[in-house]
Amino acid sequence: MDCFAQSGLVRTMDVVKELQVAQPTVTKVLSRLEREGLIHVLPRQGIELTVTGKALAKKSMARHELVLRWLKSVGVSDQMADLDAEGIEHHLSDESLAAIENHLNRSASNSD
Repeated sequence: MDCFAQSGLVRTMDVVKELQVAQPTVTKVLSRLEREGLIHVLPRQGIELTVTGKALAKKSMARHELVLRWLKSVGVSDQMADLDAEGIEHHLSDESLAAIENHLNRSASNSD
């Protein structure tokens, strides 16, 4: 979400619009994320990630980027790779992700 990246805060309605889901659904999920210590909901200001939330977000982004690079390396189109990576990244073990990263690193060093 661009609005989050710029200010560090995002409004509930921005999440509703971005994800195209009902406001009660977003409120319920935000409550759970706050209970889990991943976000702070600041009344009339917005939502911000906690330190733990930021760490989890960075880990998730790294997983996505790794799977995306791997799919592209085997010839999947950019658009399809992005769509597929969104689902695959959530189902791969740390062992599989490490193997993919090692494979990509070996391929990159062999092509130099």
